[in-house]
Amino acid sequence: MKYGDQASLCEQLRHNIEAGSKPIAFIVGSGLTCSSVPGVQWYVDKIRSDFTGEAHDRFNEKVVGPTPAEKYQQAAEFAKMNRSQDWLNRLIRLGVLQALPGFENLPRSMIRELLDDDRVLSRIERDPSYWLLGDGVRALGCILGTKIEEDRRGPVVTTNFDPLVEVAVRSAGNNVSTQWLGSDGKITNSDAGGAVEIVHVHGFYRNATTLNTQSQLTRPRVRLGGSIRERLRGHYVLVCGYGGWQDCFTRALLERIREDDDLDMEISWAWHGPASTEERIATELHNFDAISQFGGIDLNTLFPKVNQACPAIR
Repeated sequence: MKYGDQASLCEQLRHNIEAGSKPIAFIVGSGLTCSSVPGVQWYVDKIRSDFTGEAHDRFNEKVVGPTPAEKYQQAAEFAKMNRSQDWLNRLIRLGVLQALPGFENLPRSMIRELLDDDRVLSRIERDPSYWLLGDGVRALGCILGTKIEEDRRGPVVTTNFDPLVEVAVRSAGNNVSTQWLGSDGKITNSDAGGAVEIVHVHGFYRNATTLNTQSQLTRPRVRLGGSIRERLRGHYVLVCGYGGWQDCFTRALLERIREDDDLDMEISWAWHGPASTEERIATELHNFDAISQFGGIDLNTLFPKVNQACPAIR
């Protein structure tokens, strides 16, 4: 099976938005917001820096990889056992707040307020001027808010903790409905008419516990698979900025893909790498006729091109 290129994916997505018959859903990962929010190595380094002496040595013994994602999970597990889940949640929040330009230079009292008060965070999420948005996520917000008809707009499912998709949709002038999943993994139906639905499957940076460790990410979530089945049935789904972690969400998604004859899904999986043979699940995906894979995809150019090519909803 061959990989399509960015020009092909751009044309395919444009066609589905303008003339396709299926509702359109997105599954997005950290690759969408990595120009604004630090990646896993930043968290590993931050956790390491909080330990000294014997604890620092134990950290280096425990956090050995071999991949950046696995190092992150190991570092998060070490932090949970040697600090607390609350400490780890606060670190996640600190990372997300790096998307506020000049955050580190704010007065200490203001930084503490942002770290401690969910109401303040909720308020600033509603003002896009506070946030640094990359070209890709800003254009996706426009596509979701102004280019896809409401009755063909499926959910945005994300493994990210940050609110940048929400901020981008609001920046385009539309409303959002945000939910973060509980331990059972059930995705509920939104009753916010006209709002773009955004589902955070691993938690949210405020008002929720985030899932970070291997045990948390792989723990069975009994209603997640069924929720994915029902919410993505009959959809065109673009998976992008997401490498497929070894977690319960990826497992549930692949199980739904194997049910394709019943679900009538069409899936495009966009890899950042030029050929993507290095990706863990790329070879497995070759076995499914309903999946097209695309390599060398830069979301900071793909989504702006699609947004420019598609007319606004009348």
